[in-house]
Amino acid sequence: MRRCAAVLSTSLEFARKRGLIDSNPSKDATRPRTNRAKPISPKSDAVRVALARAEERDPELTDAVRLLAQTGMRRGEMLSLQWAAVDLDRDEVHVATALTDEGHWRL
Repeated sequence: MRRCAAVLSTSLEFARKRGLIDSNPSKDATRPRTNRAKPISPKSDAVRVALARAEERDPELTDAVRLLAQTGMRRGEMLSLQWAAVDLDRDEVHVATALTDEGHWRL
């Protein structure tokens, strides 16, 4: 909901700057509140279950779940990962970007 409000406000502001509307009516609107809870790391047993289920369905999915579990990477960080950021000789992954609703975002 909050993202929709942000997109709408940005779009209306763009229209105002281009002279398509006289004022941005969303400026007076109250944005919805967000309940941001701290992320909770899954327990080892839950990770094992997720890996087992992924293995049953798709080996590539298993690799993705294992990568997330072993590195602590967020989903958007994994989705923006490129081979240039992976050093197999040193067992390192350089996380510099994350995929978001707006596209790539530099960390």
